[in-house]
Amino acid sequence: MKTIFGRPSGAVSAKNIFIALMLITLAACQKNLSFENAGPDPGSTGGGTGSTNAVNTWTFTAHGHIYNGKVASAQFTTMVGNELLVVGSMQSGSIDTIFTLNIQLPTGALQSGYYTTSDPGTSFTLQSYPKGTIILAANALASPLLHITITAYDQTAKTVEGTFSGDSFDLPGNTVPITDGAFKARLP
Repeated sequence: MKTIFGRPSGAVSAKNIFIALMLITLAACQKNLSFENAGPDPGSTGGGTGSTNAVNTWTFTAHGHIYNGKVASAQFTTMVGNELLVVGSMQSGSIDTIFTLNIQLPTGALQSGYYTTSDPGTSFTLQSYPKGTIILAANALASPLLHITITAYDQTAKTVEGTFSGDSFDLPGNTVPITDGAFKARLP
């Protein structure tokens, strides 16, 4: 059986379960989040360069398609390391596909900076739910390298935004280029 991230590709981790429960909870509480003007539907090949200006949105291009969606949750924590975690669903609101961007920061402050998936704990995934099957991923355990830049953090508005590009891999292990990646999220 093929393994990804050190476990069978179909295995469901506690982190995946936590992310899925968070998405379900946030989807049920739609009054707390506004996702208007979040861009074209997932899989669209037209419209836009991957940039995002609307709060609580993410987007990137791979396989000639623009993937985009809504940020369901963004958290910065210093409890176990210094971590920015951005979790989202597809633009349609469906939670059968989950987007995650996890950035390990070297200090206890959230600030602009440049990070790569070769940094332990920094990762990118687009995966199906509930099985957790990897659609696209990049992390320190694999050779494709994704570059992530936090371009702005507004302490007053509590928003963080950034860009990402580079290489990821798909479930069979093929290298898949990621371009025009961007996110903008509101922190609690």
